[in-house]
Amino acid sequence: DQMLLVEHLKKKVMVGHTAFTEATELLVEAHTWLVKDSMLADTFALCVARVPASQHDRMDMLQNALKKTAGDLKIARGEFHDYKVLKETQRQAWIQRTVDHQAIAIRQRRKDDIMMAFRYRVQQDRSNDLEGANYALVTRVYSLEAAMMSGQEHLEEASRQWDEQKAALAAERNEFRRLYEKFLKAHEQAMADLEESQGTAEDQAKMLQVLSVEKHRLTGEVEDLTAQKKAMVKQLADLRDEVAKLKAEMRRLGAQCREGEQATLAARSEAQTLRADVRGLEDILPAEGEGPGRPSLRRKLQQCALREAQLLDLLKVATLAAAAMRRRLEPAEGAKGQDKSGVLPPARKLRADMERERDEILAYAREKEAEAARVKLEAQKTVLGIKTKCDKDLHDFKTVGLAKITADFEAQITSLTKKNNILMAEVAVGDAIGPHLPTLNPLPSGEEDGQDKVYCSSCRRAIVFEGPTHS
Repeated sequence: DQMLLVEHLKKKVMVGHTAFTEATELLVEAHTWLVKDSMLADTFALCVARVPASQHDRMDMLQNALKKTAGDLKIARGEFHDYKVLKETQRQAWIQRTVDHQAIAIRQRRKDDIMMAFRYRVQQDRSNDLEGANYALVTRVYSLEAAMMSGQEHLEEASRQWDEQKAALAAERNEFRRLYEKFLKAHEQAMADLEESQGTAEDQAKMLQVLSVEKHRLTGEVEDLTAQKKAMVKQLADLRDEVAKLKAEMRRLGAQCREGEQATLAARSEAQTLRADVRGLEDILPAEGEGPGRPSLRRKLQQCALREAQLLDLLKVATLAAAAMRRRLEPAEGAKGQDKSGVLPPARKLRADMERERDEILAYAREKEAEAARVKLEAQKTVLGIKTKCDKDLHDFKTVGLAKITADFEAQITSLTKKNNILMAEVAVGDAIGPHLPTLNPLPSGEEDGQDKVYCSSCRRAIVFEGPTHS
């Protein structure tokens, strides 16, 4: 009995499971119809809530209900056909409005994209030009600093050589001063001896002999000084010629340097342009803690191509969806209308993304423009400061250094001129006394007379004096 009861319960459970499975399938199919057409919700609720009538009712009532249902169905089909025609008309009008709107919006976005691309390219070219000009200015500043350092080294070397020459001239001046003082002492001694020996012909003859010897010595010194003067004048002329040649060579080298700088500037500008193009084809990685990096043109082109492919895919999908919806709305048997959300939200999202990207590019371009302006101002200030310093150093050298060198040279020339005038006056005195020398008797030798010879301390020649000698 228990086994029969179990088998009976199993049979009941299987029947109930089959009924529940069929009910589930019916519910799924009803849900599918509800998804396709939401207007069947009331009918679905009525079917679910209504208890079916008994199968043992009268057939005539069923026939009347069937006829009434057939009439209602015919009326509903006519109304549904009119509704489909209205919806198709509204759908076509909405599609036309959307197409017109999208045509205007796409054209406007294309213009905006073209203007933004043009602006970005112009800003990039301007930034490259400013970077090249800044690089040229910095290189020019470095070259000017190098030229100034070489000029300072040349000036220091010239100052050192001038100090050495000045020291040599000072030593020569001191030597001439010492000789002149020795000559003055000898002259004073000769004048004293002349005063002591006045009144006798022999004393005058001795004095004339001394003066003749002194004249010969002074004549030799004058000739030496004249030769030195001529040599110095010739050396000065040679130095002036050499300075003129050096100036001409410096002008020629300056012209070559300017031409070289122009060629270098052109080459650097071209290299800067090529470098900018190369950098444009490479990704700029962000530094640590400095935000996102700037993608390269190649990366941007790849992203644009990827975005274009995605948009084309979305456009194809939207076209196929619109065609499917149009086919579903056709008045054919078994075809039902389908409602689908519009295309405006994706378009708005895409437009928002494009506007956000445009704003980011504009902010980046403005930041680069401000940075380029700041770098330009700093470069101008640096160049102006270096020019001012160079002008000040050159002005100081022209006003102070050259004046000092000229004053020292004029002082040396004045000293030499004074010495030359003194020597010329002494030579004139010797020339005035010279004609009287042949009328005098010759001096006897010191060995025959048993007299001692006195040597002049300046010329180291033997001079015989009659009378007392003074040391």
